[in-house]
Amino acid sequence: MLVSLACLVAQQALTVYPGDGSGQQVFWLAVGCLLLWLVYRRRSRVARVVIVFTAMFGAVLFATQWGAGSTPLILSLLYLGQALPLMSRTVRDHVAPQLTTRTAATG
Repeated sequence: MLVSLACLVAQQALTVYPGDGSGQQVFWLAVGCLLLWLVYRRRSRVARVVIVFTAMFGAVLFATQWGAGSTPLILSLLYLGQALPLMSRTVRDHVAPQLTTRTAATG
């Protein structure tokens, strides 16, 4: 979870939003932190899926722009850094412990 949070903070620091952008950076950082909190404290599977889906989308989106310099490459890796820890078995077991217990008992 801490790796995802660190990548989220770094990704927001590097992202350039149109116009002033500072309000958008704060907003999206707050949304990301809220989703991570929901995964960690409330064991929300929906929040985990939202983070993984949007982070993988961001990684692919910035991966298509690698020829434009090093910033898109770094952003793509940071998006992956947000998603991959949340796809680990530890986090999956954390958000759905009853499902893994039931599956282990029947499988």
